[in-house]
Amino acid sequence: GIDVHPSTHDAMEYLERRGQTAVVISVDGRTEAVVGLIDKAKDEATLTVNVLRQVLGIEVYMLTGDNVRTATVVAGDIGIPPRNVIADVLPEGKVDAVK
Repeated sequence: GIDVHPSTHDAMEYLERRGQTAVVISVDGRTEAVVGLIDKAKDEATLTVNVLRQVLGIEVYMLTGDNVRTATVVAGDIGIPPRNVIADVLPEGKVDAVK
């Protein structure tokens, strides 16, 4: 296994609260780096969400495999409220989550 130091958890949380997916890089079971990956929302996503919500009155949800911290930041960036974020969903669970 990998020994994860509390400072590694802090670094991961820091990145996730900024909408990044934290990735831990380890060598021989020792953490060497923590990096953040960003999956930027498409430019038209905000407009689409706003039209759906404000013009058509449709409640918009975000269903993702990302963790809740990252997902909430990304959703907020495009106008989806935190209460409408469903995070940590594995691919095989997404169909059931939509039903």
